[in-house]
Amino acid sequence: LNDFETNTANETRFLETIEPFKPNHNDWSPACTHENGFPGYTCGLWELFHIMTVGVMEWNKRSDNKWVAISTEHAADTLRDYVAHFFGCQVCQENFLKAYDSCSFDRCNRLRAIHDDDENDSYPNDWEQLPLWLWEMHNAVNVRLLNEKADREGKTVTAQDEEDVRWPSRQECPGCWRNDGTWDEDIVYKYLRMTYWPNDGLTADYRRQLESFRVFVDDEEVDKTVPLSVTLFPLGVLSFIAIGLYSKRVQLEKSGRHKKCDEDFVGTYSDAA
Repeated sequence: LNDFETNTANETRFLETIEPFKPNHNDWSPACTHENGFPGYTCGLWELFHIMTVGVMEWNKRSDNKWVAISTEHAADTLRDYVAHFFGCQVCQENFLKAYDSCSFDRCNRLRAIHDDDENDSYPNDWEQLPLWLWEMHNAVNVRLLNEKADREGKTVTAQDEEDVRWPSRQECPGCWRNDGTWDEDIVYKYLRMTYWPNDGLTADYRRQLESFRVFVDDEEVDKTVPLSVTLFPLGVLSFIAIGLYSKRVQLEKSGRHKKCDEDFVGTYSDAA
């Protein structure tokens, strides 16, 4: 990002720029395969989506001009279109699109376009709503899959069963849960940011805050598996660059100089749904 214009001048230069960030292995982490050899693609895809939503928010918070910012509505629509056109699991695709198009979790109000006269304060931390909305969608998928499996096996799902498949757990993030079983979204957001945008000063600050809620268990109980988000973080960097490409295109369109950009660069971006 330090030499953005050069690095995004054309597709060849862009590929050269991202080459050093490629993962150093082609295997899914145990966090997604559950150490049983199952494919980890859908889990990895969700992880990448989470990184992207946090990345959009990070880009916007660092932008001085709101017209360089990416609207949460546009980012979510892009994610939706990717699922619609490229996600190979048809049932997963249909369920996601049904939830998205019906404005589940108040999406149509929480995620909005950016306007000159925008004074809607219903969601004061608008950019943070994007990662929070996706997190809610993901948890809803986990609960739905739990219930579908129970139906097949003739079992009854309890409230505790549903709580057990939601993330983060009470053990992972005690502060994320209120005593009545609802979520504290301010704390959840900090946990998401800490998980999917690691290793900077703000993450360290959030970690110190969350430690007061006993976010981390005793050393002997800590899972030594490297988090998948760390493995995928380089891809998050790529998403961050792709986000910048969009902002660049917006600026070019406003100036009427977008045709050459269209010709020079053409690209796309990509636990179970």
